[in-house]
This record gives sequence, structure tokens and C-alpha cells, in this order.
Amino acid sequence: MDSLISLYAFFRYSQVFNFVGVMSPAFWFANGAIYDYVAQAPFTPGKIYLDNGMRENSARRMNTTLVEKGYRVDQNILYIVDEGGNTPSRPGQAGCRGR
Repeated sequence: MDSLISLYAFFRYSQVFNFVGVMSPAFWFANGAIYDYVAQAPFTPGKIYLDNGMRENSARRMNTTLVEKGYRVDQNILYIVDEGGNTPSRPGQAGCRGR
């Protein structure tokens, strides 16, 4: 849930944060309340990196929300769908092939 709180902090504490990395976010938490929060929050100057794997799509919905809010692709938002995503990548995780 690091990405969820990071995106929240980007909008809530815009005087502190001007860049946020949102990777494989848990936007489903609290019934997706973050979508409404972001939609209603004022536009925050800064840059947003957003990604998810192929088997999840919550970041896609957030990307749409952010573009509608005024963020522009390759200017202040970068959204990546990792085709190899949703596979454990840290040593020790089930399914990890190591590094």
C-alpha cells in the first residue's frame, strides 16, 4: 500500500511532494476511495509515474482520472503497463527466479 499512501500524500501535501512513483497500486483498498479523492483534489503541479502489471487494471482507471484532471502524457504523467508484471521479483518471494 506504499503507492496508495504516496499518491494521497502527493495531493494532500503538495507543498512537500512534487513527484510521486505509484507502482502496482492497491487502489481497491477502502472500496476505491482514492479515485474520488484524487478526482476532487485540486490539480497539483508535479510529476506522476504510474505503473501496473498485465493482470491488474486499477492504475489504468487512475491514469484516466489524472488525464481528465489535466495531467499530460510524457509531460507530467508517465503510465506504464509492465507486460512481465505481476510476477514476484524480490528474492525470497514465491515464484522469484532470483536476480
